[in-house]
Amino acid sequence: MIKIIQKLVLNRIKILVLMFFLACITMFLVTLIPNSIVKENVRSGLKTLRDMPPWPSSKLDAAYVGSTLDLYDDNLMLIETIASNKNFIVSAVSFECEQYWNGYFIWLKPLLIFLKYQSILYYINIIIFIFLAIVFTLIYQKTNFYFAIIYIISMIMAHIQNVSQCLAFFTPFFITLIGSIVALNCKRSFYCYMFTFGALECFFDFLTFPLITLGFPLLLFLIVINFEKICTLKKNFLIMFYSSVNWCCGYLLFLILKWMLSTIVLRKNMFSFSIKRLIYRLSNTMPGVDNQNFFYFRLNTIKFNFATMFPTLSIKIMISTLILIVFFILIFGRKKILIPILPILIIAMYPFIWYIVLANHSIIHFSIFSHKILSLFIFALLSFVGVYCKTFKSVKNNKE
Repeated sequence: MIKIIQKLVLNRIKILVLMFFLACITMFLVTLIPNSIVKENVRSGLKTLRDMPPWPSSKLDAAYVGSTLDLYDDNLMLIETIASNKNFIVSAVSFECEQYWNGYFIWLKPLLIFLKYQSILYYINIIIFIFLAIVFTLIYQKTNFYFAIIYIISMIMAHIQNVSQCLAFFTPFFITLIGSIVALNCKRSFYCYMFTFGALECFFDFLTFPLITLGFPLLLFLIVINFEKICTLKKNFLIMFYSSVNWCCGYLLFLILKWMLSTIVLRKNMFSFSIKRLIYRLSNTMPGVDNQNFFYFRLNTIKFNFATMFPTLSIKIMISTLILIVFFILIFGRKKILIPILPILIIAMYPFIWYIVLANHSIIHFSIFSHKILSLFIFALLSFVGVYCKTFKSVKNNKE
């Protein structure tokens, strides 16, 4: 047992070191691109954004409360591509959000050599929908049409379509789609992949809605392995637990490596700064409101995100109906089928755990992006219903 643990730890360290090395090298190389050859396209993009509010409604579904775009971060991303220092190593780690890797830099600056801001949005939108079509096809092939369509519905509820108007939303969706493809084809080493995806999300994103990069691939993996024959509760629970732990370790350890690198290069204590920011994100405060009651503040966080994700009466009725169906299955369903797939419902609770832990971050950004992780709640509930009904039907047919 000890040897197995040592082997797993050594494997994760190797992955971490390799990714750290690649991250440093790629960011260093991209800083060597002269600002002069991207400045025109950056200025064009900033001019476009200057005429727009920082958090406008999406043109695709402007009436929907949760369709707010994050053009403030788009503006920041463009500025950072030309805010380089003469010391290239310093440039690679000294971004406005110093506690994050800001790895978007390695794909955005090269693209700005050839493309304007709006052209980049156009092409990444094409990329997203090509990969979405691939995932849909794979789910249909591995399972059935029901699971393929609920995946698409959940992604639409998260406003994946708004990638065509906002760069900041690209990374979490793209990593989720890649993770979904891996989950649908993975025969072994799934935990290793989840560790890698956690680190990738940490590198490319800056704490928007990272939880979907864990939840969607994990749910697909559980759906596929339980599709033909239900696994035991122990097996499903361990898959859920080990996958989640690996993703969290990948994310947190890669974040700590960034703090270490910034501390060494910038010669200032990034650990102290980042831990203070982390404590703030875990606090009961927000701009204009200090030290609210712990439970009241977290209840409001869930309430605001829920109201943003499900704003209309018709959507609220549909979600309420889905929750009632799940409760009906829990109360009246066959325990032999029901109990082994309970880990799927535990994953449905992940967004609420996120809101409770990162309450400050989730309430400040509830109208922009933190509500999007509730798409995981929708997908998990629909997956639970689908797996139960599929198994119930199979058991009934076998008896006949």
